[in-house]
Amino acid sequence: MDKTIKIKPTIKFEVKSKRWKIKFTSSSAKLIAIEPHKLGWQRITLAAKNPAALKKLQGTINFYLRQNDNIASVSLIKESPRKLALVFYRHNPLNHLVLEWHDESNERSNEKALFVIKHRAITATKAWFYMLQSVAKRKSNNGEKHSQIYRITRARQKRQGTTHALKKLVQEYQPLLTHQLITCEPYQYWRLYAEPKLSVSQSTVKKIQINSFAKLNELNENHWYTPLGDDVTNARQFDKAINEAISAHPQAEVVYWDHDYLADGHRVQPQFKPSWDADYFMSYDYIGLAFAVKGSVLKQLMSHNVELKHRPHLLLLNLLVGGHIQSSQQSIVHIGAVLQHLPATQSVWLNAKQMEARQTLVLQWYQQHQLGSVSVESGFSVGVTKASISLSEQPKISIIIPTRDALEVTKTCVDSVLHKTSYANYEIIIVDNQSSDPKTLAWFDEVAQDERVKVLAYNAPFNYSAINNFAVAHATGDWVCLLNNDTEVINAGWLTEMAQYALRGDVGCVGAKLYYHDNTIQHAGVVMGLWGLAGHSHKFFLRHAPGYMNRLASVQKYSAVTAACLLVNKAIYQRVDGLNEDDLTVAFNDVDFCLKVQALGYHNIWTPYAELYHYESKSRGKDDTPEKQAREAGEIEYMRRVWSSEIANDPCYSVNLTRENEDFNIRLSFDV
Repeated sequence: MDKTIKIKPTIKFEVKSKRWKIKFTSSSAKLIAIEPHKLGWQRITLAAKNPAALKKLQGTINFYLRQNDNIASVSLIKESPRKLALVFYRHNPLNHLVLEWHDESNERSNEKALFVIKHRAITATKAWFYMLQSVAKRKSNNGEKHSQIYRITRARQKRQGTTHALKKLVQEYQPLLTHQLITCEPYQYWRLYAEPKLSVSQSTVKKIQINSFAKLNELNENHWYTPLGDDVTNARQFDKAINEAISAHPQAEVVYWDHDYLADGHRVQPQFKPSWDADYFMSYDYIGLAFAVKGSVLKQLMSHNVELKHRPHLLLLNLLVGGHIQSSQQSIVHIGAVLQHLPATQSVWLNAKQMEARQTLVLQWYQQHQLGSVSVESGFSVGVTKASISLSEQPKISIIIPTRDALEVTKTCVDSVLHKTSYANYEIIIVDNQSSDPKTLAWFDEVAQDERVKVLAYNAPFNYSAINNFAVAHATGDWVCLLNNDTEVINAGWLTEMAQYALRGDVGCVGAKLYYHDNTIQHAGVVMGLWGLAGHSHKFFLRHAPGYMNRLASVQKYSAVTAACLLVNKAIYQRVDGLNEDDLTVAFNDVDFCLKVQALGYHNIWTPYAELYHYESKSRGKDDTPEKQAREAGEIEYMRRVWSSEIANDPCYSVNLTRENEDFNIRLSFDV
């Protein structure tokens, strides 16, 4: 019998299977398996059954699917005007599916939108067919040849085998599903086959006693103390790993480590953390209770506030705000290994009172370090704090937008800056790289009538680095914002948000949160080492997703951010000689630039509260000629030669997270 379940006042579903039952919230439906399903290839479809549902599919609604406890929701793909579908592979049973949706339309209809959900196992042949058909249709819609993916796939099969061809096809079909060709439960796989053995010396310099907070009444300045007690399971090398870390870092006052949770005897939810990042910690407590503090430091704090031993979730913040520890990677040391397994009950968020107390301390921290009056509030996700700074001054910012013809996208970009930006003191510098379209040239004359806009002519072959360096030399602002012509501003406070960090003395580059046209993530910081060089964080995640450990909702440090939208002090830009116009004319010049800035001792910051669309490379096109491919190969070789250590180990990432994708998934192999 079909089950009809109301999810929202305007939406309902029919589930064409007796194998599922549904629980729902206002914008998601959880399908719970009643009986086991076949393993192997699966297909789920969502079809409009009435005109109201059809109208929604043809409008602004998007549906997403999440399998079991995976962190990433995957977009269902349009197969026809009335049907969405997704093909995926299962090595182990589906316990549940979570169907989510986001509808930007505020239209109300008397008729409820009725959708039919079907799920079934399919053959490998059908899986190939559906994926090839979907990719071919997408390429055709983008102006490419419909048959191209078929030819490429056959060629890959002949050259490198079916396994390689399938991996490449899934990457084209839906990159967030690539890991499922190896395993559907990455953490369990990692524990069995990829978890690194802890490399701990047999002889440690000195034996350091590590106690729980239960022994704080007998506080010894030479001992170390952790808030986690008898209900936590320690790894076998727990004491040795911490002893070695403390011995290797004599300035350490706090050490923290990765942890996971125990649920029904199974290890789940690994928390693979970056090196110390104060901005991330102020946004979200990514350390939790998996830390230890030097006894002498605790003694200073406890002499002022003995009650803190009963509020360990506020301890690190109190140490920082009170000046008892330094906010540095020398003072606060990260051990990149899972050293403790916490009860699943400890993964519950802070309650309202605890969160209020945390926000009060965060406010004090920012008041000590910022340039104007500060306010704090809850952020995009549960447990996240957002700080807003009312700047005491608004220095002039030069927004640099290179272009060549491409009138439609460039006009969209410039208009969005002019009409949506609340920050007042800026100029726009449009850099005309040999435009020839009469309509574009006429628009340049028109837009330059606005006193905030000027057009510079750059009469030389395309060289992204040289174009921006040329514009910076002509900029009258003390700060420069590099902005691609194929971007579009979303929120009015985007530039104010970026400026509040760029004006800090310890900050170099500031990056924004960029979306594809379908509201999935294009850029949320650059991670070194992905694809053997660098890649974008959380690529293709949903716009409102919290990301791994709330990283899509938190201000934090990254080694690099994209120059599609990058704010930096002009003096810093010139100090590192700007973008490399000799070796990196097109690609990776922004990554190289950020790493040069970082090498001077500045932090590069990414904020989720500056939001823009990025219609990536619409105006430049693809590297599809021998000359362009040779240029790209040279740029890759340069980056690997100059920044090899940064590529090998990004402190803003984790060695245990993937280097073969951009989804913050678990690293399944250490061969790359």
